[in-house]
Amino acid sequence: MSNPALILSGNFVLLVFSSKSLYFVKLLEKKFLYIIGGMCYSIYMLHQKIIYYISPLFSKLFFNNYLLDFYLKLFIALFVVLIISALFFVFVERPTMKREWWKYKNLKKLFFE
Repeated sequence: MSNPALILSGNFVLLVFSSKSLYFVKLLEKKFLYIIGGMCYSIYMLHQKIIYYISPLFSKLFFNNYLLDFYLKLFIALFVVLIISALFFVFVERPTMKREWWKYKNLKKLFFE
């Protein structure tokens, strides 16, 4: 009933990407992953509004293939959401996490340190 190749490949994925695996730990140590993890609240707050405003721009099909069109639109939306959320995180969320952020005179120190 079950496909042995599917079971074998599933076991391989579980072993390679288990929480104690060296590959999984190396994957989680990638800088872009923990930066996105730090931006999760900004992404959470903004993603729906961003997608709502950019979706009318992509109402027409780019290709005759719906699946290819879906993935292209998904990639564009993901890219726009990450860029806008990153800007919001750097210029709004992260500075307000600092103690007494309103007293900072040097904006470079407030935003980038």
